[in-house]
Amino acid sequence: NLYEQTADETLNEIQDRSFSMLNLDTLGRLHEVQGSYLDASDHFSKQKCFESSTRCLKKAQLVSLQLRMYEKVIGLNPIEARTMMVSRTSVAEAIILSNAYDLDSDADWVNSIYHNAILNSNVAYLENFLATFPHNTQIFIDLVKKFKGDPNSKTPKAVQAMKLLLQYIDDRHLRFKLSRELGIAGTFTGLDAELIGILSETAD
Repeated sequence: NLYEQTADETLNEIQDRSFSMLNLDTLGRLHEVQGSYLDASDHFSKQKCFESSTRCLKKAQLVSLQLRMYEKVIGLNPIEARTMMVSRTSVAEAIILSNAYDLDSDADWVNSIYHNAILNSNVAYLENFLATFPHNTQIFIDLVKKFKGDPNSKTPKAVQAMKLLLQYIDDRHLRFKLSRELGIAGTFTGLDAELIGILSETAD
């Protein structure tokens, strides 16, 4: 597709520029690239080439993100892309990076959630993630494992964030199991009291 090819070529030409202060030329070319990717996506969609259409849309979204940021987000290598994804305090921005660089594994999201929601107590990040994606119990298990293995994580703020994290687990058995692993007291109240007693007896 000529639209996508032209956009790719232009992006390759400007991706090594500084984006800390966009000049008019760079700004204009980014807008042109974004428009070309959107045109390409529309063209592929009309041809029922939906995979190609989605690919171009992801590229357009990444360029749109670059237009809003001073940090470079285009033309990143895998390590840089993962570092950038973790650093974003917005789930929406992390999703754009995840889509553009194929960072869609549980491990990628565990690192981002851990950095934002646990270490930096960004509760909104966790809530937005859970509102966007179906609940994945493995994510919670991996977060607890990461927390336990991090010698620098046992700050009062991080412990409190882990307590809050456990409250979002729908499976009460898993919630209690992970709470027990962490040695976090006071995580369960009310209707969980009877379950705690039963599980405590069976676990001993």
